[in-house]
Amino acid sequence: MDGLSTLITGLVVMFVIYWSVYFINSGIKISRIKKSGIKDIDKMSGANFEFYLAQLYKSRGYSVKITPGSGDYGADLLITNNKEYRAIQAKRYSKPVGVRAVQEVIAAKIYYECNAGTVISNNNYTKNAIKMANKTGIELIGRNELMSMIIEMKNTKAG
Repeated sequence: MDGLSTLITGLVVMFVIYWSVYFINSGIKISRIKKSGIKDIDKMSGANFEFYLAQLYKSRGYSVKITPGSGDYGADLLITNNKEYRAIQAKRYSKPVGVRAVQEVIAAKIYYECNAGTVISNNNYTKNAIKMANKTGIELIGRNELMSMIIEMKNTKAG
């Protein structure tokens, strides 16, 4: 019976440790979401999201041009910094972003003669979008990376 007691005690301790780590990690994720303000971005219009991203990139030292709402050839923003000239396709979506967004920024990169292209979203990406981006050298910035950029911007402003 002594061995059984030790086994049960060990299992209870493991259970408590597991759930403690789980709740701590959950708390960190919730804190990160609140600090980034990503929930506010989830409610923005597409145009407001583009404007927000323009401010975000300006805070990172880029010159930013917002393209016209229609006839933008697949780029919502054109950013420059030193020798970098980048086309950005912004997607504020409630579902994962598909391959079409990658195709759009590839076209924009060619049209505007940029040396780089990025799709940035408040969501994540489909497997096909990731596959095409990897094959064509397009950068994908998803929800987690966007939250990191926002937190970095807020910390820079605060500091």
